[in-house]
Amino acid sequence: CIKGWLGPDPSRWELITMNWGAHDLAFPDNEHLPIPIYSKLLANITAQLKQLAPKAKLFWVTTTPVPTDPPPDPKTGKPCTLIPGRLESSVLQYNAAAAGVVAEASGVGVCDMHTVINDHCGVGYKTCDIAQCGGPHFPGKGFEMLGEAMAKCVTKKQ
Repeated sequence: CIKGWLGPDPSRWELITMNWGAHDLAFPDNEHLPIPIYSKLLANITAQLKQLAPKAKLFWVTTTPVPTDPPPDPKTGKPCTLIPGRLESSVLQYNAAAAGVVAEASGVGVCDMHTVINDHCGVGYKTCDIAQCGGPHFPGKGFEMLGEAMAKCVTKKQ
């Protein structure tokens, strides 16, 4: 799908960020990929982007953490469970595999959103004010915070 995503003139892109992981590591899930396949596909995607958009600065964006001790649902007070199942240990493994792939690709920057979330919410984030109950995303203030962190990452001198 890379050619379709880049459109009819891939040379127009100055910057491309990529993040795959939250769906690939979910289990059981029909999108789950074992780490060796995930790594191979990420290497392929990275190579295609470098070939099709050679002027673009590429950035890998780490997968954000999933809560090991999520806060209760603010509406119901009931415990939150990620569906489909995601484990923080898997996030760390997939991020490490991706870091190896992009290091081999050379010239690919890294925007560490995993650390951004951990710095804001704490590891496991029992009382995080931006966590989504039942999902791995960060709506509202979380999107804004991540957007600001991404802007800082891609605009700093590499």
